[in-house]
Amino acid sequence: MAAPKVVVRRSPWKVMSIGLVGVPFVLLVVDYVWNVAGFFDRIIEWSYGAKDPEAWEPRDDIFAALLLLVGGVMVLFAIKELIAPRRLLQANDDGLRLPLSGPFGRRTSIGWLQVEDIETEPHAIVLRLAHAGGIPEDPWGARWTGDRTLRIPTWWWDRPPETVLDEIAEKGLPDAAQRRREEIAMEESRAHAAAMEVISGAAVVTDPTADLTLVPETEPDVETEPETEAEGDGGIDETPTDEAAEEGTAGDDAVGDGESPVDDEPDPDDDPRA
Repeated sequence: MAAPKVVVRRSPWKVMSIGLVGVPFVLLVVDYVWNVAGFFDRIIEWSYGAKDPEAWEPRDDIFAALLLLVGGVMVLFAIKELIAPRRLLQANDDGLRLPLSGPFGRRTSIGWLQVEDIETEPHAIVLRLAHAGGIPEDPWGARWTGDRTLRIPTWWWDRPPETVLDEIAEKGLPDAAQRRREEIAMEESRAHAAAMEVISGAAVVTDPTADLTLVPETEPDVETEPETEAEGDGGIDETPTDEAAEEGTAGDDAVGDGESPVDDEPDPDDDPRA
């Protein structure tokens, strides 16, 4: 993933104030247990007029334990945040990263193509998204104010939200997202045009009114050689006709049956006048 160009952390002054509030709680418990400063002795003396150790009851021990727990957590939290402050917002070329899955969960990534607009409110920023995909239904440290509107408080930010948005604009991050959005729109328009061409071609093929009559292919003309008359006496063509071929076939059948063919014309050699 690309390195963050804009990072927002917890305000060190607010974290330090929490730690300072927790310190007296811890000191009260120490004085209650070991009587270091005698603070509680003075309280008893003011209340009962004398130092009476029997004035403390077991419920006071429970109260002291709760003070120690709360004060210790506040002091440890302040020390941790001063040494390694938590990143509340990161912005890079890909989009925004926010801790919306809890203090120990993974950060939620919101791409610039998903962000339609960013607005500022008193102590908060408002993200207007194209869709809510990838964002928890109950985000940690944020609230859904609409189907696609996410409001993120900025109480703990180390600088005002207006300054953060100005830094994001100076880095040109939304401009890169706008260019990418235009590229995607051009790709979608090209894909739509190609799909329309395919659909129009299919409509022409399936149109029942279309003239789909097949035109038979014409065979090429074959040049036939002219029949030449046989040369001979009288110039008579000796090519047998169809009738002669049929008579020859009949004669062959008669020979095959054992009968001799009958010659209708007399043989000139048998003429007695010869």
